[in-house]
Amino acid sequence: MTAALRWRLDWGSRADWLAEAAAERGADLPAAVLDEPDLAPGLGWYLDAFAELGSCRPLGMAGAGPIPWLALDAYARRHDIAGDAFETFSLLIAALDAAWLAHIEERQKCA
Repeated sequence: MTAALRWRLDWGSRADWLAEAAAERGADLPAAVLDEPDLAPGLGWYLDAFAELGSCRPLGMAGAGPIPWLALDAYARRHDIAGDAFETFSLLIAALDAAWLAHIEERQKCA
């Protein structure tokens, strides 16, 4: 799932535009754009939840911080996620969050 997130961060918003531009020039798309990871059925919901929870992320002088646990808890309560389902939810969101933070750190190093 983190590979799907990284692909979306790198290419997602530009993939259609790149495909159109390549078609107009008769060029091939870069392999990375074509290699969008497939998600197992039902996992897209976690990416959507992660995107929504990103609005709860603290931002400061040092940059972005991780999504607070209280935000996860409030989201889970709102969506009736409890017990083992909450454990799965919190682990997956934490993994996505770590991948997102690493991606942001990489981009800042390149800038």
